[in-house]
Amino acid sequence: MVTLCVVDMQVYFSVSQEEWLIQNILREIRKAKRRGDGIIFLEYNGCGATDKRLLDEVDGYHRWCRRVKKGGDGSPQVVDAAVLQGYSQKHFIVTGVETETCVCDTINGLTLLLPDARITVPVDCVNMLGRNQQRRGTKGFYRLPQVALTNQRRKLPANKYE
Repeated sequence: MVTLCVVDMQVYFSVSQEEWLIQNILREIRKAKRRGDGIIFLEYNGCGATDKRLLDEVDGYHRWCRRVKKGGDGSPQVVDAAVLQGYSQKHFIVTGVETETCVCDTINGLTLLLPDARITVPVDCVNMLGRNQQRRGTKGFYRLPQVALTNQRRKLPANKYE
């Protein structure tokens, strides 16, 4: 089992509205639903709800929840939700925006709170302001031993990204 984390995919953040990003995260949500995995939507306090297209995808699915965070690091909310909802605490897939702030802070926090957990980051499911290249912006976490960067076609070695 895996827990899918969708970080700050709120309309308030223009970087979250790239169509390629929405479609790729929808792909991950569909995979999680097929596997029966837990899905956690993290939302930055005061910035509105997660994009309706993503929430519509979990309509009728019972293993999802929302958590609000007040800062960049949403790892305490992710761990709390995983424990309370009975989601996996051993493997997380992390998607969303912005790669080098909230996504990075949440990943770093997860590695501290759950040092034995595996974390997968599909590089086509993260984005940051001013970057149109999907594989950019992974400097903050790609060297952590628990973190694997992947894409849809093949697993990418973490040391390829500088």
